[in-house]
Parts: sequence; C-alpha cells; structure tokens
Amino acid sequence: MPALVLLGEFTFVRLAEVSVEDMRHLRPIQRIRAYYATLHAEAPRFFPAADNADDVDLFREMGISGRQRSQAWFTAATTLAAINRIVAATGLAMLIRWLGVALTAATVIGFVTAVVFVAAHVGWERRRYEVGLAEA
Repeated sequence: MPALVLLGEFTFVRLAEVSVEDMRHLRPIQRIRAYYATLHAEAPRFFPAADNADDVDLFREMGISGRQRSQAWFTAATTLAAINRIVAATGLAMLIRWLGVALTAATVIGFVTAVVFVAAHVGWERRRYEVGLAEA
C-alpha cells in the first residue's frame, strides 16, 4: 500500500503541474489568435476572444466559471488526491485496527486523516496555480 500511495502522490503532483502549464501557455495562444484575427476581415468572428490577448481571463477561457474556490475540488489532480487519500486512510485505519485499537476509533482516525490530507492537497494545488500563473 505505501508504494501505491507514493505513486499516487507523484501522479498528483504531475497532474497539478500539467494543469498549471496548460494555463500558462494559454496567453501566448491567445496572442496567436489575436494575430490570426487580423489576417482577414471576417476572421474576428472565428476568434472572438482574441481582442485582448494579454488581459485574457485564463480561467474563463479554460471553461472554469471564475476563480471560485469550489473549482479546486473538481480538477483531475484533486480527484486523484482523493482516491490516494482514501487508500492511505484505509491503510492507516487497518494498521491502527491491527494494533488493537477499536474499530470505531480506527475508522474515525482514518476518515479524519483522509479529510485533512485532501484539504492539504487542494491547498497545495491552489497555491501552485497562484505561483505558476504569477510567473506567466
């Protein structure tokens, strides 16, 4: 189980990084669209969001409705983090139960551990977005 959790952590970090990279590359893509919009009189209708490429709302262009905190709970990385935490928390609860702790206590400890770690992952991912997009 520890190897599975470690693999899940590596995958979570990479998924978060890929998502930040996608967001960082959107501004240059918008600049290209803005250029294309100048090539022909009818081109702007095919590139409607290209008029202010440097000021583009990255989240809106990626289909995310604003910078709502709830959006952080629905990324691929967060989904993987939730699955990984369930595996880790179940393993921890099983270990605690094996050490002789009551089933109810082991279950509660496992559940609290899962909730705390998912929240920590969401917080880390959110900060990574802020730092990564500030660098763009």
